[in-house]
Amino acid sequence: MPGRTYLIRLNFLIAVAGTCLIADPFEELSIAILDFEGAGMQENEIVMASDKFRASFTESSHYRIVEQSTMTDVLRARGSQLTEALNQHSRLISAGKLLNVSYILAGRFSQANGITAISARIIDVRTGEILLAKNREYRSKFYKFISTNISSFVREFAAALEKSIKEYAEQHGKGV
Repeated sequence: MPGRTYLIRLNFLIAVAGTCLIADPFEELSIAILDFEGAGMQENEIVMASDKFRASFTESSHYRIVEQSTMTDVLRARGSQLTEALNQHSRLISAGKLLNVSYILAGRFSQANGITAISARIIDVRTGEILLAKNREYRSKFYKFISTNISSFVREFAAALEKSIKEYAEQHGKGV
């Protein structure tokens, strides 16, 4: 019955290949979203805006997102110097490697003269390259910024990120 064994193996391979083709190609990519920095804003506003960004990004993307408390625990256990200065590029890369993620997402919220701004960047932990950076300015009060502007920015950012990752993978001759 060697022919029957061959057919069973062939059916199994077809099933596995079909599953791989159906699977979401972004499923294996993981991102650690750091708390954003702030300028010209109160600490509670920065925390609120960071939380809104993180929640909106999680809803708008296909990626595995590292839970904030897990990320903080891992970084604290490995050394307080990383949690204290995560805005430095080299420390971002080190933190990403400790967290075992593909990408680090970092950013800043700023407020001055009636303008609220948001900037965000994605860093490839493996290469240290900034894969995507975007910023927007809004002439709005903080409530509108939190309730509308952040979600809008995140949708644009997530779409641009998917496109950037696909292009990056094609340029480097890899699948996503």
